[in-house]
Amino acid sequence: MTADIEVSKTLYHYLCEIIGTVEVVKLRRQYYASLDCFMERNDITFISSGSKAEGLEMGSDFDAMLLLPFVIVNEEPNDDLTIPNRFLMDTEDCNPGFTQLKGQSHQFSPLIKLLCVTHEGKYRIESGDVRFLFLSVARKFTKADLHGPSVSDNRTLDVLPTFRCPEWIQQAQPWIRRARFWPPPSLVSHVSSYGILLVPVGCKESPNEHLEWRISFSVAEKHLIYSFSHTQLLCYALMKLVLKEMINTKIGINELLCSYFLKNIMFWVSEECVPSIWRPENLWPCFIKCIKRLIYCIQYEFLPHYFIIENNMFAHRFNKDQKLELINCLNDLCLKGLTCFRYCKTLSNVFGKSFVSKFSNIEILLCKMNTLNTLNSSATLRFAGMVSLLQNLQSLHSNKTKDRGRLILHRFVNIMSDSFEISTVFTRFCQHVGKTMDITDYKTNKRIYRLRKQYLPYFILGTNADSVCGWLYLATYFYYFCQYEAALCLISHASVNCLSNKLFQGKNRVNSINMHVVEKAEIENILYKNRYLYRRHAIDEISFYVGSKVFPSELGIQATFQAYITPPVYIYFLRFLCLYHLKQDSECITSVQDMIKASKDEHFNPDNYSLAENFNCIATAWKMIGNTQQADSYSRKSKKLREKYKFFYFDLNLIPNLYRLWTFLIK
Repeated sequence: MTADIEVSKTLYHYLCEIIGTVEVVKLRRQYYASLDCFMERNDITFISSGSKAEGLEMGSDFDAMLLLPFVIVNEEPNDDLTIPNRFLMDTEDCNPGFTQLKGQSHQFSPLIKLLCVTHEGKYRIESGDVRFLFLSVARKFTKADLHGPSVSDNRTLDVLPTFRCPEWIQQAQPWIRRARFWPPPSLVSHVSSYGILLVPVGCKESPNEHLEWRISFSVAEKHLIYSFSHTQLLCYALMKLVLKEMINTKIGINELLCSYFLKNIMFWVSEECVPSIWRPENLWPCFIKCIKRLIYCIQYEFLPHYFIIENNMFAHRFNKDQKLELINCLNDLCLKGLTCFRYCKTLSNVFGKSFVSKFSNIEILLCKMNTLNTLNSSATLRFAGMVSLLQNLQSLHSNKTKDRGRLILHRFVNIMSDSFEISTVFTRFCQHVGKTMDITDYKTNKRIYRLRKQYLPYFILGTNADSVCGWLYLATYFYYFCQYEAALCLISHASVNCLSNKLFQGKNRVNSINMHVVEKAEIENILYKNRYLYRRHAIDEISFYVGSKVFPSELGIQATFQAYITPPVYIYFLRFLCLYHLKQDSECITSVQDMIKASKDEHFNPDNYSLAENFNCIATAWKMIGNTQQADSYSRKSKKLREKYKFFYFDLNLIPNLYRLWTFLIK
């Protein structure tokens, strides 16, 4: 018993280091919840899901569910047939966990009719057609492919089109009434109040697979995992690691299990156990309990879905040899204990390190800052900003941007959180709103003046996101309105803070050596707000993409989801533009030379994604001062790199077509 306690504590501290502490997991969850909050709109909703949204960072893609707004789904019939595009769930001829969508309306849009077939005198939406329609649109912009029912860019992002039924369906009603230790009644009530989602994939054994939709409880599952103790979460993470690095590396059984099965095992074991057992000193016995439950389910080929127990997820899953090999592999793990991890890449050093049982305030904050920088540097936030502001892809008129900006402000005020992860996401979205200001339709000076005053606060709020780029966006705002002297002052301020010891793109880490003794004292005495410390030590990238209106017109929109301009290059490029308009020719040449040096800075260009954008800035500057030879040289370099990383780019000419398609979809 004592040995189990020591093993459990060692394993717990090791997993805290590689998976995340309580504070780090909470930060990840709040980060993705903030994205959901600020991205939500009336006509489209993205919901983060998967391991990342659950608080686990284990190398998986970012999963997002796209709630399609143009179909209304209910389980119970309604006498009002005037509601357009309304469908009922029809589970009569479907396996448990699946349904067909049967039309119940007098009015269907042309698109819906295109996606439907007539079956037994009623329209039925074909799940396969919805999946491939979404894929065909995505392929216009990126090298997308199907990953199950999701559309994946094969690098960082999986997007799953879904419909929502706001009712807790009859098949899952027994879950509400089950006797259990966990989850508590309040959480059961909260989870069931949301309803369910419908995913465009049918049961493979069904003759009507093309008409069927899988019933998904992704939102419910995310809330249940949020209620896990940290020991529960680490136990779940440990099971995922065993699957990824021990089971899925064995040929013959590497595709038999998936993490969703393990999630259901965790739910069943958690429901049957007193919550108090989930403590750090019990981690190993709890893990073995879950593994033994998995062995039992494999042995009898029976793993009931947590919400719909009639859905046996292990039915016809294994043949006799596969079942035997899986059971032997898992039994071996139970018998050998931690020694079985010696061939597991992530867990092989579990006994090779000493652990600190309690971290100081400084160490906790630095860990959170480094984690947030990694999250903030991913393509996820850039994607979120683009999607959230694409309500009019042809021309983002100021009144619509104004409404969007106010909505973001109101949501942040309603959250009223002092957490620096929410504040950071909020300030980045303020930058997105500011950049989308459009004055092209307004000719009067009075109207332009009002718009300038209206959007300046968003740029000012954006300076709280980091130590450099927020100021550069503000400088771009003044440059846009020909206030070159003011822009130069802001550029000078940003350049002072653009140092290689700052956090950038998750490739650098802040440690106590980087911090001034005064900062350390302020942290220990909790005198300084965390968001100000993060802002001081972090630098974001520069991006002007779809929907951006306030940007250097000489540069053009970046038709990219992934590439960016590095901050040092943009500092000198924007400085060059101001000096060019102020007719300071000699200093212009110096700025171009500084741009060339800055483009070689490996700290701000850890990958080569940004080189094409950097070279484009340099080529633009050379062209403006008349050096066509150098301009052509850097232009060729830029085009060559864009071709190399062409999966990061899309054709801007497709935007109007996408806008027309989206308008057609929602109307």
